[in-house]
Amino acid sequence: MKKYSFFGNLRFMMKKAWKNSRMAVLLTAFSVPFSIALPFLLTLLSSKTVEYATGGVAETKLLLLISVLMLAITVATLLLRVINSFLPKYSLINRTKLGLEIKESVARTDYVNLENSDYNAMRNQAQQAVGSNAGIAESIFGKMALFLTNTIGIVLYSALIFRLSPIIILVLAVSTVLLYYVGKINVRWIQKNKTQWYEIDRKKQYILGKLGSFGAAKDVKLYGVSAWFYKIYMSLLGQRIKWSRKSEMRTGGIDILSAFITLLRDGLAYGLLIYKISKGNLSASEFVFYFALIGQYSVYIYGIMNGCIDLYRSSLCISDVRNFLDYKSVMNHGKGADIFQSAPEIEFHDVCFRFPNSDALILDHISFKIKRGEKIALVGINGAGKTTLIKLVCGLFIPTDGYISVDGKNISEYNIEEYYSKISAVFQDIYTLPMSIEENIAGFRADIDYERLNAAIEKAGLKDKIDSLPDGLRTKLDKTLFKDATELSGGERQKLAMARALYKESPIVILDEPTAALDPIAEEKVYRIYHSLSDRTTSIFVSHRLASTRFCDRIFYMENGRILEEGTHESLMRDGGKYAEMFHAQSQYYTGDFKEAAE
Repeated sequence: MKKYSFFGNLRFMMKKAWKNSRMAVLLTAFSVPFSIALPFLLTLLSSKTVEYATGGVAETKLLLLISVLMLAITVATLLLRVINSFLPKYSLINRTKLGLEIKESVARTDYVNLENSDYNAMRNQAQQAVGSNAGIAESIFGKMALFLTNTIGIVLYSALIFRLSPIIILVLAVSTVLLYYVGKINVRWIQKNKTQWYEIDRKKQYILGKLGSFGAAKDVKLYGVSAWFYKIYMSLLGQRIKWSRKSEMRTGGIDILSAFITLLRDGLAYGLLIYKISKGNLSASEFVFYFALIGQYSVYIYGIMNGCIDLYRSSLCISDVRNFLDYKSVMNHGKGADIFQSAPEIEFHDVCFRFPNSDALILDHISFKIKRGEKIALVGINGAGKTTLIKLVCGLFIPTDGYISVDGKNISEYNIEEYYSKISAVFQDIYTLPMSIEENIAGFRADIDYERLNAAIEKAGLKDKIDSLPDGLRTKLDKTLFKDATELSGGERQKLAMARALYKESPIVILDEPTAALDPIAEEKVYRIYHSLSDRTTSIFVSHRLASTRFCDRIFYMENGRILEEGTHESLMRDGGKYAEMFHAQSQYYTGDFKEAAE
């Protein structure tokens, strides 16, 4: 993980703020001189009032000065109130835009990153950093204003107090350094350990999300697992409370130590002031002036100490955001090789794959070649590596070792967005988008080819369903956003996904369990449709129903990340290997033999 400097982080955030919400930066800058002037004017007013009471200056001149001071205080107070009333609004704009930038980065990132635990941890930390009004994107303006006010105030007040006694400046400076480093130790401890409670918070949110999920509600109700979810949630809550207590105990101890240092500092400063007036070295008005000056100086000292710690903490949060936004893409998003327009040849060259931070090989030294326009079936038990293999073909994953060539070129040579445009894929999990049926199939575009759209819907077997809906193709999906939306069944969603793949008319077709939610008749129809398209596409089919893949040119039987058997259905049956064994086991359930086998 890259390390960023403190000042580099502040510069980064101010550049973002200037771009996202320029008014927030200007209001922050304007607030500083008024924030410094106001307490000084109040101090001066108190001193002059005492001087007036003791008759130290001509009455008319002093009253005029007091009136001017009161007017200046009123103006400064009103202007600060106006600035402080508008600043939150413009700070929120910066937070919103930076939050959107993080979300856009997530949307644009390579798919492989989404299954990377390191990437997800960084995303979580970045979202935590800007996810509330206390996050750095919104609070940075107030912190910068306070830091600048305290810094400039200390410089100005130091010059005034130095005239009284350099010793006071020394005492206040030493105490400030001590308080800063005490606070910094706690911030470092929090930064070091926060990933652990962030992970606990993420799991808590996941559990709560499942409990409130419409999709999970049936299983939760029917299998009575709400108590199990509750037990897990309470366990996570207990872990989170332990971390909170550790943090509170450390913070409490540091607060006590800070209070002791502050008491010692103020005692020495005020003691020296009292000593001077007792010796007649200060007048009453001077005593009031310096007493208030030292009080405000202590506020500035405490403020800059806390401000430095706050900005240091903010800098660490900014580092989280920068690390996430700077996360490198692994795919080629720039200029790529000329993309193929017709069914390509696909070849695996000694390909291995393992997930990040894992030693287990999902695919183990796989090599094969798929000819142009060839139809391949991937079969095997669960966990054999079939879905991982097709994700590699799709360019969603990158091989750990070896490489994959498509149309004679390494996939990495193509612009990945252009490469995706040449693939029609239907995966096991079908997600409908919160838009109309026609937009779900053809994409969110103005130039929909309705002749091709209707043909794809007809072939996918979705025509009768759409015709039965009042709004037809313009029917919205997802009741979460649209009250009049319709909900499709599992089989209908798979038909929708297949219509989407058919409409796209890509040179590569990949179906990962596309018929799992369909009845055998509908399944047979789907495979017949894709069989008719096979002369124009290179196709890979993944299925647990071996009878459905008999039409394929070749069948790969996979197990433990390797291709153990390869051939046509007939040749594999003659060989009598594991494919034949699995085929016979399944066929019993479609004949009377399963009854005899059960007996």
